[in-house]
Amino acid sequence: MEPKSSECKVKELCNEELEKVYTAAPVSKTRGKYTLLSPDVRVRVGKFASEHSIPKTLEHYTDLNLKRTTVRNLKNAYIEERSRTR
Repeated sequence: MEPKSSECKVKELCNEELEKVYTAAPVSKTRGKYTLLSPDVRVRVGKFASEHSIPKTLEHYTDLNLKRTTVRNLKNAYIEERSRTR
């Protein structure tokens, strides 16, 4: 039997390492912390955004560290709830 060539040994080592990578447990990343808002604050932010604009709302509520998408969703929820109760 002939000894394995160095190329074959390298391929075997590579395949072993790839198998370790693909069969290892996935590493999950933790998500950031969410800002919890009370229902009262959610209504106030939604009302302010519907009366003004989303950028002005973000400026007005800088202490809450809100994202643009959050303000937009609160605005839409406020408008929908207001139209439902009328």
